[in-house]
Amino acid sequence: MSKTIRGAVAMIDARTVAGYVHDTTKPRRKLVIEISADDVVVAAVRAADYSPALAASGCDDPYHGFIHTLAADLAATSRVISVRLANLTTPVGKPIDLASLPKPDPMAASAGAVDRVDGLAVTGWVKGAPGTATFLKATAAGEEIAATIARTWTSRSIGGEERPVLAFELALPAALADGERHVVAISTSTGVPLSGSPLTIGPLSRQTR
Repeated sequence: MSKTIRGAVAMIDARTVAGYVHDTTKPRRKLVIEISADDVVVAAVRAADYSPALAASGCDDPYHGFIHTLAADLAATSRVISVRLANLTTPVGKPIDLASLPKPDPMAASAGAVDRVDGLAVTGWVKGAPGTATFLKATAAGEEIAATIARTWTSRSIGGEERPVLAFELALPAALADGERHVVAISTSTGVPLSGSPLTIGPLSRQTR
């Protein structure tokens, strides 16, 4: 990289490229960068976003950041992501070997999930371990309408692996079987929602996940 150009690039998740680039000789100039996947340019982005890293370094104008989300298929099939100044060979940061990045853990994506809704019976799972228990609640129109405890040790296939989880069964109140449609949120007692929530409960409501 040129001595007058400072910059950095990183993957902030499996698909999102972010960083900054700043010309110290022309500090107000906003540069355009090209993002390449396996040496093929896939995006051109103007570096004019706020950069926390530049702000932390004491830069008077920290608006030289950039962020771009790669297409899912591109992120899945590419090996190396690199960034350079548009129409130049000047690199920004170092190339990123996608294969060396830690793989996201599907278990971390949710506190749990609703597996099935059959009438007023809801079943699912939450993260946990043997000997523990998790309180769950159902709310509708801002009011708590039901609660249960997940304490049964079981497992689910998550991300292609069998993972230990706590299963639950939740019975919704009979008042919901009034022929109307109701939106019901299922969450932990601290308000963390489960995947598949909120649910729509109504005539012939039936759902399998």
